[in-house]
Amino acid sequence: MSSHKLLCVVGIVALSIAFALPVFAQWDAGMEGYGQFRYMYSDSAEDSDFDARRVRVGWGGQVNEQGTTARVQFDIGDLLGNSDGEDVDLKDAWVMHPFTENWSTRLGFGSAEFGQDVPYSSSKRLPFERSMAARSFFPGERGLGALVTYAGPESSAVQLDLQVFDGMDEWHSINAFDDATSFLARLQYGFNDQGTIGASFMTSDIDVNFAQVAQGSGNSGADADVWGFHLLYDYANLGFRGEYFDGDWVDYKNSFNVYDADGWFAEVNYTPENSVVTPFYRYDEFGYSQNVAVAQKGGSAAEYVRHTVGVAYEPFANNRLTLQVEDIDAMGNEDTTVGVQWQVSYK
Repeated sequence: MSSHKLLCVVGIVALSIAFALPVFAQWDAGMEGYGQFRYMYSDSAEDSDFDARRVRVGWGGQVNEQGTTARVQFDIGDLLGNSDGEDVDLKDAWVMHPFTENWSTRLGFGSAEFGQDVPYSSSKRLPFERSMAARSFFPGERGLGALVTYAGPESSAVQLDLQVFDGMDEWHSINAFDDATSFLARLQYGFNDQGTIGASFMTSDIDVNFAQVAQGSGNSGADADVWGFHLLYDYANLGFRGEYFDGDWVDYKNSFNVYDADGWFAEVNYTPENSVVTPFYRYDEFGYSQNVAVAQKGGSAAEYVRHTVGVAYEPFANNRLTLQVEDIDAMGNEDTTVGVQWQVSYK
């Protein structure tokens, strides 16, 4: 995140806190977060690496009797590796307040509440990373703005989220980016305390730096819409997660060119009775049209397909050891990766 963006975030959160009166005098927040440490081997590269993928440190919780909550979270994983990225990455900085029994508002920097895979915490996910479709349509998973949520009575289990923010955070890291406005809507319905079904929509208006355009680097702007449908269901010891994405993929690393794209994933897991072991399998794919490099070879589309199989082992509280194998076909380039991850949560 740029220093300008960070100052904007801090300013908005500080203003929110100021309007919250002396609520933080009642806040006794403790440190929370988690760390993920991995060993990964790639068959195509014939190489292996140790990595501190995520090391999250944060503070959050309810700050007054009126229900106001606040959260600040950073990722310091780059401090432990040789990454070219920033040493400290801001992940959350927001204040949320319930104005009625059903309506609440969140202001600040946080997750884009689209579908299920995008805002789903990486500390809970069994595969190491989000689906390729989620990572492509929503790079960085976060944005700066305002979220309004309606949660119906428990008997109806209906939830509506409306969010306005300044585009995906990763878009801001490219010189060609100038400004963006995104609107997001998500409607979900929970049933029988066993699952959730829902639909999401996001539309974005992106402006590109005119100086970059004058140099012939690409478009002067982009309009992008994304639709999504998701389903979660737990039956006995069996769990299912699935999601479909369709819309405009913004190739922000290539002067914000826009391609027609879609993708989906389906994941199943099973935890035997009284067991600390959970096997899982996920299939996910992502494809987009009009890829120039592929078209020159006689094709008109690019596709990424991945099979992920693994087993998670939780020997004691707040610890999870995961073995994962991925079979990947990325536009004809095949790879098999094997990874071991140890996750430790602290609250």
